Amino acid sequence: MRWGAEGSDRWRDGKSVALADYLEVLPVVSWTAREDEILAGLPERRRRMLDGGVVAAQPKRLAVLSHYRRTLGQKRELLRRRQGGLDEWNALLASAAVEVIRLRADFVDRLAQRLTAALNRSGLGLPEVELRYGSSPPDGADGAEVVLARMEERREDERRLHRPLVGPHLDRLQILWQGVDVSRVASAGERKALGLLLAAAQAEELAAAGRAPLVLADDVDAELDLRALEAVWRVLATDRQVLASTNRAEVAERLEGVTVRQVDGGEMTTETVP
Repeated sequence: MRWGAEGSDRWRDGKSVALADYLEVLPVVSWTAREDEILAGLPERRRRMLDGGVVAAQPKRLAVLSHYRRTLGQKRELLRRRQGGLDEWNALLASAAVEVIRLRADFVDRLAQRLTAALNRSGLGLPEVELRYGSSPPDGADGAEVVLARMEERREDERRLHRPLVGPHLDRLQILWQGVDVSRVASAGERKALGLLLAAAQAEELAAAGRAPLVLADDVDAELDLRALEAVWRVLATDRQVLASTNRAEVAERLEGVTVRQVDGGEMTTETVP
């Protein structure tokens, strides 16, 4: 990736390439303070996680998401300007929406299974987690005709409010503990453990698709006691490369088979922990 005055440019093997081709190189799963917004309940961050998972497994699917976003943008502009031609754009948008909904629903089903397995392997005794995907419209996976009918039902509301009211841009992902959103009931430590296990589940899904990822975990021990960190690490770091950061030297002493790179005064030293 290269940035300049005119924006970013992606290079692969010395050639400028499309984003989908660039994403083919090395899939990455990360868990940072930004990803914690997923568990904090922000709908947009949860939708981005879904789309990231969909594309990471098969980067060519980026074209499906991009097509929906471009078509949605055209409809938004029509509504903003109060112009005609809505029927044609609704038909295009309904067709694109079905593809996005089906891809997201399939990804959530698989991710939920892998997250359950990760929770069980950790041995932390965390409550069972349910991932519940709510598409817009709820029956959108039934086909473009269904989505188009729901758009027609909201036509007058859309014209009045000047914005699209039906489509995957309004999808919701619920992350539930015993029927309650995790953002309302989990402690900071529980949320951190769940987040890292969710990253492990995403990595498992990518590995199953033949795209073993690099896992990045920033402040991996933050909010976790060392016992909980050990339990999570066993799941997160099994059979994959993990690059994790910490401010506590004692953390590495509790984790097996890690290589420690310490930066002090601008110099880096390397040490392998047995």
